[in-house]
Amino acid sequence: MADDLPISFLRCPITQSPLRWADVSLIRKLNERCRTGRLVNRGGRSLDQALDAGLIDLGSRFLYPVRNEIPTLVAEEAIPLAEASLCQDEGVNND
Repeated sequence: MADDLPISFLRCPITQSPLRWADVSLIRKLNERCRTGRLVNRGGRSLDQALDAGLIDLGSRFLYPVRNEIPTLVAEEAIPLAEASLCQDEGVNND
């Protein structure tokens, strides 16, 4: 499972802050937006592939997709949570 992967050494490419796992409820909401064509990454590309999990920066501004247990830590692939109309603290796993 993705949340078993060690992430303590990973950093947000935009803010340089540590990353933490997104809560399953947030991933479900993002996947629903993905299914309806309403999820866009920082690079402006509409996402059409569901997320398995996600990593969030400490400011809860960006979520990095995790698919097949591989995190995509590329600034342009980040999903801006504020632009996705999601509460910044909603669905964040602080563990």
